[in-house]
Amino acid sequence: MLAYHDGAPVGWVSVAPRGEFRRLEGSRVLKPLDDVAVWSVSCLYLAKSARRRGLSSRLLRAAAEFAFAKGAPAVEGYPVIPKQGAMPDVFAWTGIEASFKHAGWTRAGAWSKGRPIWRLTAPPRR
Repeated sequence: MLAYHDGAPVGWVSVAPRGEFRRLEGSRVLKPLDDVAVWSVSCLYLAKSARRRGLSSRLLRAAAEFAFAKGAPAVEGYPVIPKQGAMPDVFAWTGIEASFKHAGWTRAGAWSKGRPIWRLTAPPRR
């Protein structure tokens, strides 16, 4: 899904059934928490000019709405947790934990200290 500002693309989010993302299937750090056939947000990007304005959370809500409209029982994301202050952009391509929290998602578990798994089990409220 794409986000635009004044006709120019400024952000995007990738969401699909988890099985569509082969790298997730082989990951020990992001292995499934349970047997729920989740959809996954595998990537979240914003142009520098669009950051710190709540757009990440809006994209996460839109991705979840899309997934639920397509029949997803739950949607997961795999944000990173900045260790101190800001995180270099190259390491934050799956989003940061604060964006998921602001979008109404819940921390569902983790297999690794720095890579939590956040989940939404019902369409986000507007």
